[in-house]
Amino acid sequence: MFYDLVEIIWKEATVSLKIAELLEGEPDGCVGLPLVIDERSKVFEVTLSNVYEFKSVSEPFFHLDGERQKVNNFVWEAIGSEYRKTAGFYGPTPETARHFIIFTETLVFEVLSNTAPIISLVQK
Repeated sequence: MFYDLVEIIWKEATVSLKIAELLEGEPDGCVGLPLVIDERSKVFEVTLSNVYEFKSVSEPFFHLDGERQKVNNFVWEAIGSEYRKTAGFYGPTPETARHFIIFTETLVFEVLSNTAPIISLVQK
């Protein structure tokens, strides 16, 4: 399964991401069957609160420097990452911070928070 980021909302130390399922589209003469978002796509909202920091990187340049545990098809938690160890000054400490990674087809979104993400289906 493939997903794409369609919206980011940042408010009061909470980040919400809308993630849409990519489905096979119609042949376009170039790629074959391109991946598209359409009315059949499931859309999920991933909400993390008590966020200390977040960043994004283009998917081809993402590198994980530790172990990871699967939360669902597109959300993982990094265990022992160097990024988690940067927490401390304004938010969670390195001991309480958790490093979550949201994977999409083109972008990897990383979040330091001390709470687990809430993942909900908003469009079926």
